[in-house]
Amino acid sequence: MIVPDLLDSEAVAKRYGVSRDTAISYMRKMRHTENPLRVTVQDMIAWDNSRMVDPEAEALARKGRKTPRFQWEPEPEGGWKIPRRRA
Repeated sequence: MIVPDLLDSEAVAKRYGVSRDTAISYMRKMRHTENPLRVTVQDMIAWDNSRMVDPEAEALARKGRKTPRFQWEPEPEGGWKIPRRRA
C-alpha cells in the first residue's frame, strides 16, 4: 500500500506564501486529517482546481446578464409602450 505524502501547516504556508494561521484556515477548507492537521498533495491540488476561474466563461456570463438601456414592450393592441423611468 502506498501512503500519500501528508503536508503540515508549515508546508502549506510556504506553498501559498501566507502565515501559519492562514494556512490552517485553508487546510480546514480542504479534505484533511485531524490531530495532527494534515492534507495530501492531491487534496491540495483538487482544492486549488476548485478555486480556478475561467475568465472567458465569466465574460460570457457577464455579457448575458446585461440588459438593454431601454426595453420596448409591445402593448396588447400592437402599439408601443415607452417606459417612464430614467435610465
